[in-house]
Amino acid sequence: MTRLLALVLSLGLAGAAQAQTCSPISQTVEFCPDVAPWAGVAPRPNPEYGGWTWANDEIEMQLLPLDYVEGEPSAERRIELLEQFAVTTNGEMVEFAPGLGDAVPATTGVFFYPESGENVLALVTVYFIGGGTWALVTSEYAATLTDMQADAHFSALDALKEVP
Repeated sequence: MTRLLALVLSLGLAGAAQAQTCSPISQTVEFCPDVAPWAGVAPRPNPEYGGWTWANDEIEMQLLPLDYVEGEPSAERRIELLEQFAVTTNGEMVEFAPGLGDAVPATTGVFFYPESGENVLALVTVYFIGGGTWALVTSEYAATLTDMQADAHFSALDALKEVP
């Protein structure tokens, strides 16, 4: 079993967490983190790409709307979107993360960016929630995936909630 698969399984994305504070992301989606590194970190609008950005001293996250995607994308379409993301951002998709379960319409890829002589590793998930498709991106300066980044990424996914 790969390290990434073990991390995904250990996080149990089923959402047992009880969020304390939520930030509206759209009319139908909110971000409700209750664990580090996102708890207490306010989202900032991302004027360059649209969507939202969160950052602390160790990791950055972006949540980008994929408004051009109509309806819920199939698993094959989510893979195509990840491949397009790699081309658009000049990244190399290294591998796919294991699925998050049949009930979770999301696909995650691991991306590598040799940026300014430093290694940047990103996890990118194409996720259908609240009637729209989003790209959740976490990145850090690292040559390999760290436990901290995987935990941060999947806790961010868990913190995305449909507005009741």
